[in-house]
Amino acid sequence: MPTFLNTTKVPPAPHPFYPVEANIVGYLANEWSVVTLLGIFASGWVVILGITLALVRRHNPALPSTEKASILWFVLSKCYTLC
Repeated sequence: MPTFLNTTKVPPAPHPFYPVEANIVGYLANEWSVVTLLGIFASGWVVILGITLALVRRHNPALPSTEKASILWFVLSKCYTLC
């Protein structure tokens, strides 16, 4: 009897999780470097906190720096929790 190869089945991609033999459906390995990911993360926070600081300065320019820092900390922690 002839043996046919099943060429439609893709072998599972290797992953860093245990057990190594487990087939994780839909797993995609990261293609970006750590520096790139940290750069994107930091850029996002600079944009979010910059917009927040601009809004705070426009609505209450006499607010002390400690209060502005508290607002930025609140936005940072709450946005991080929600994302």
